[in-house]
Amino acid sequence: MSTSGPSAVLLRDWVTGSLRLTARTVAALSDDGPDVPAPRLEPDKVVGEALLLLRATADVGAGRADPDWRRLYAAAAPLARPASVPAAICCDPAHALEAAFCHLQLSALGDTDPGIDLLLDLALAEPDCGPEPYVVTALHRAWLRALREEGPDLAGVAALLERSSLGRQVDVLRCSTQDVYDLTHAVMHGTDLGRWRIPVPRPEADLVPDLDALLALALDARNLDLTTELLWCWPMLGLAPSPARARALDEVASVRADQGFLPGPGFEREVHALLAPQAQDAYVLRTSYHASLVLGILGASMLAAGPPRGAPTQLDGGLAALDLTVALRNASDRSDLQAVRGLLELALELDLAEGRAVQQAASLLRRSAAMMSPRAAARLASS
Repeated sequence: MSTSGPSAVLLRDWVTGSLRLTARTVAALSDDGPDVPAPRLEPDKVVGEALLLLRATADVGAGRADPDWRRLYAAAAPLARPASVPAAICCDPAHALEAAFCHLQLSALGDTDPGIDLLLDLALAEPDCGPEPYVVTALHRAWLRALREEGPDLAGVAALLERSSLGRQVDVLRCSTQDVYDLTHAVMHGTDLGRWRIPVPRPEADLVPDLDALLALALDARNLDLTTELLWCWPMLGLAPSPARARALDEVASVRADQGFLPGPGFEREVHALLAPQAQDAYVLRTSYHASLVLGILGASMLAAGPPRGAPTQLDGGLAALDLTVALRNASDRSDLQAVRGLLELALELDLAEGRAVQQAASLLRRSAAMMSPRAAARLASS
């Protein structure tokens, strides 16, 4: 693979494969199928994400004229407005946009429903009630409003991004998987999958090392679903290539070529191998449709963005810093302060003391030392 990433041919193959596997997943919603050791598919989630993939791929390559795009559209569109949607909008106006998630995406693709639009108008005319929504929820709602109004409030979206993970340093040693998904969803909704060119709320030189560190942690956890969502930050935000991006793209491309799909976090090769062929297919859809779907969104966003700016720099040193990040996170998770200290000494020897994980690990040691001092220990004993 070139330093700039996968070829356009490979990216289009990712899009095609994603459209096809997602169409099979939507079709499986109407069939109980064989009993397999994986959670059943959630219809609302699958249809909503299928429509998101359709939006992401509507204008790349053959777009809407692509037979695979048309097949997925034909499968998902009839399921986008179940009978429960009007009642949900009517009874809970505070969450009307979320209830209309599939409706709004279908409308943005040209298939409108005036009756649901009228209900939505009435619901959204109600005054806001309750506490302000969490910033990721607020970004999601701002994106849905933009779909409905055919244009975003860019200033409002930029202000929300300032409050999101994009505007704040990442706690590399303690962030949860959900924290990282919150960041990737802020990017997706805050840019409309890369369509809106909104300024990144902090300097690229400060943001990209955080994204690199998160990619390293996702790869170490073998979570290719999360890895792929992190990778779309580059094309959607217009960022220059980085060492972790190059490593992650190679890994995603290699696994997808080997498996024929991108395994999700719940996929276990040993379990898959023991199943009958029909059950194997059901197991893949239940465990891995989302990972394959986000790979299609990544491919589409990279095609839409075109070649990235420049090429990865300081590849060897950058990868050493990523390996150090993973080691520090693992030592912190084990509460192994001796290992943390040893890794910090290694960072000094390798001139890698400027990384986020190194700085946060040093702060961890300072707090630990303060906690274990005699005076601090006395305070703890008397508390």
